[in-house]
Amino acid sequence: ASSSIIEMVTAPSLGSGVMTSVEESPAVSQGEASLRQQEESGVIFDGTGERVEAVGERSAVEVQAKLREPIPAAKLATRAGPGGSRVTYVEAADVFERANDIFGYNGWGCKIQSVAVDHCEKDDKGYWHIDVTAMVRVWTLGGVDMGHEDIGCHSAKGKDRGETLGNAKKAAVTDAKKRSLRLFGDALGNMCYSKDKVMAATKGTVAGTS
Repeated sequence: ASSSIIEMVTAPSLGSGVMTSVEESPAVSQGEASLRQQEESGVIFDGTGERVEAVGERSAVEVQAKLREPIPAAKLATRAGPGGSRVTYVEAADVFERANDIFGYNGWGCKIQSVAVDHCEKDDKGYWHIDVTAMVRVWTLGGVDMGHEDIGCHSAKGKDRGETLGNAKKAAVTDAKKRSLRLFGDALGNMCYSKDKVMAATKGTVAGTS
């Protein structure tokens, strides 16, 4: 059965909300069918026909051990949080690079489940204020059903509506992808939610603290 992604845009200055729906074709191309067969067998071939390692060929124990590894202190940073607190985080690029190291560059994937514009308004100085929420699902070659999904949010401000909206959407999707990956384990960011683990990894010092 086909599925659809629905986006609701609510903008006081643009009139009532506009809902759009994009139908995804249920057809499966020959290339997609081939990739599915490769995923099911745990063997992947690159564009030249060379066989490359996939996560299905690796020991589950090995992968789990890598996911439990702490994030190096040099990769951790902090930013201001609610109530004057400090929030420890990892840059998205570092999370994606680590996912490639653990699962293999061809061993994981993601899909944008939805993107919603929560707020879109132009102020009296000509700046657009746009808030976007996105949901992304991430999985490994174990299958889509074995993955995780989470939401990401971003607020953007700018003079050009199109550019500001685009930046907000991209940042929200990146945030959702990063939050989904952290559900796989400490090495992909989950340890940032444990003060004890952060303190143990940094011995009380976090890079980028300001």
